[in-house]
This record gives sequence, C-alpha cells and structure tokens, in this order.
Amino acid sequence: MATIPTQRRGENADADTADGFLGGRLTLRQPARGHRFGSDAALLAACAPTDCDGEIMDVGAGVGAVGLAAASRASRSRATLVEIDPALCALALANAQANGLSERVSVACADATSAKARRAAGLADGRADVVLSNPPDLDAENARLSPDG
Repeated sequence: MATIPTQRRGENADADTADGFLGGRLTLRQPARGHRFGSDAALLAACAPTDCDGEIMDVGAGVGAVGLAAASRASRSRATLVEIDPALCALALANAQANGLSERVSVACADATSAKARRAAGLADGRADVVLSNPPDLDAENARLSPDG
C-alpha cells in the first residue's frame, strides 16, 4: 500500500493510499481514513452484465470502485460515476485515468437526489442502462459504522 499526498487540507486532510482491487486488476487511490472500498464494491460491480454495451451509472461513487470495476468487466460499456464530494470526485477521475478507463468513464460531481443538480451536471433522466449504488445508509444499531463521519 503506497501513500500518496493529496490536495485536501484541514483536520481530515490525511494522505491517500493506492490499493489493489479485484486481485490487482485495478489500483485505486482512496482516503486513508473514512469509508474505504471492500468486498461489497466487488459484489455490486459483479451485478452489472459483462455484455453491457450501454451506459453504467454508479451513483454515490466515492472513489469509483464499483463503477470502474463494472466498466473494466464490461469492455464495451461507458460509465458515469456520480459523487457529491468534490475531493472524492477528483480521486474517482484520477482512478479512471490511472487504470486506463478515462476514454469510457466520466465523473459527474453532483447531488444525485436533486433534479436541478443532475440536470446541471448533464445527467438526463433515463440515460443509464444499468444503475449501481451502494449508499451509506446503515442502521447504527445493526452495522459497524465508520468513526469518521
């Protein structure tokens, strides 16, 4: 695991790490603290059909683990990674570039729950053929939550 400096500043400005994903098939930068991708991302990405030749949309993409994994498996697809956090959008874009997927993958920094924000980001209704999402909506009494809000 390599540590890579980031542009983030402030009390949560930790270094990023570059971590292998899917047996090293992808290398993804992600924050050293807070939510980090895991087996749930691999399982969700596996839900996308490998013969998809349309648009895969990863809503709440974070650093792009799900969308990039799905796009790498479905080589004729295009993918849009939708994320609200600008720092994570920057990491998702860097991850697409670092893994040779930037020609087929775009990143939209937008609030997916707001129609106005989606339109401003160029996300038309009905655009996606496959939608994947792993929202951080966990019941605090039944899940181990990140100590990093």
